[in-house]
Amino acid sequence: MDRKKLAFITMFSMVVTLIAVPVRGGVCYYDSGTLGSSWSGLWGGAVRFTNPESYTITVTKLTIRGHSSIAGSLDVYLWESDNGAPGSELASLTNQSLGSTWTSYDFSGSTITVGAGGDIFGGFRCGTADMPYDSDATTTNRSWYKFSSSSSWTQGEFGSGSDYDLMVRMEYIPEPTMLLLLPLGGLMVLRSRRKRAE
Repeated sequence: MDRKKLAFITMFSMVVTLIAVPVRGGVCYYDSGTLGSSWSGLWGGAVRFTNPESYTITVTKLTIRGHSSIAGSLDVYLWESDNGAPGSELASLTNQSLGSTWTSYDFSGSTITVGAGGDIFGGFRCGTADMPYDSDATTTNRSWYKFSSSSSWTQGEFGSGSDYDLMVRMEYIPEPTMLLLLPLGGLMVLRSRRKRAE
């Protein structure tokens, strides 16, 4: 066998293949799904989401409930968790419209990830819209509010002293993964580096 043919065979045997792993997402939420009322005059609100999966996830959307009497504008945020309360801003979408039912806000371009069992806060700063919450308490220590930019975050008790939940939901997918097929049957898992909320 001549050297050119041998070199071609050698190069061919070193070819690697990248395979995108199919992903299936989910939705994380704590509200009951039934709209109760709303609060006005607040600076903003946030929901503490805990990654329900045993692997790292990437946040793709926040979805917020509204209705015809509170539709308006707002800024939508993702915050890291700081000892169980909203911390530093991770990503934001400013001057967004809140529709009359559920409105989704796309964060897929921000590539924010949450480790297994980790927390992240998603929510909004009120513009002309009031803050919606559900009609019955289902969880505790999930919803937080703030009266002004200089005030502290407070765990929310809405309505008549009950722990109602803000109607904010988080959509996610598994952290993007690629499989690298190596020569001679080897396999390597590739993950891209992302901004992470632990």
